[in-house]
Amino acid sequence: MWISASSKFLSGIPSSICLICPKSESPLSPIQLNAQWAISLKHLTPQAIRALEFCADALSKQHEEEAIPETELADLTREIQEFYEYIASAKLDQQLRLVLLDLVGTMQKAVMEYRIRGVAALRDSIVYSIGTFILNHELFKREKDETALHKFGQILARVTKVVFAATNVKALYDTVQKLLPDKLPPL
Repeated sequence: MWISASSKFLSGIPSSICLICPKSESPLSPIQLNAQWAISLKHLTPQAIRALEFCADALSKQHEEEAIPETELADLTREIQEFYEYIASAKLDQQLRLVLLDLVGTMQKAVMEYRIRGVAALRDSIVYSIGTFILNHELFKREKDETALHKFGQILARVTKVVFAATNVKALYDTVQKLLPDKLPPL
């Protein structure tokens, strides 16, 4: 991952940072995120580690977020897994089952990516879930199994609360909840 001072992501970071950040694409590639750390570590020099520490410090001052406690992440993971098991065994419309399984997969992935991407991973899963919900609202309206929809709403609300707590923000969810009061619980 080559860090460029021209990136809007790093606005306000001095361009001289590029001089201390070695170009090292392979060990920090997103493709390598599932590889063993030892494989990536051998490519990183002490200078690269120092540069990354500087970047982490500079970025933390630009976008502050509270760390989500491990117990919260574990509880969220457990709830998502329980919802997956419910969907797998419930008598649901097949199309709705596939949509819900996609949403569950997105949320599971977001919780796993949190350790790497931070709250952005969870926020992206909320945006994706709400968008998918809106695009498939007729499917959701037709479903007679209110338990599945209620459980989905509870998990979405829980992920949203976690994001709000970590970023100290209250936003889109209330608006969507007002539009769909019978499907999504208030926060």
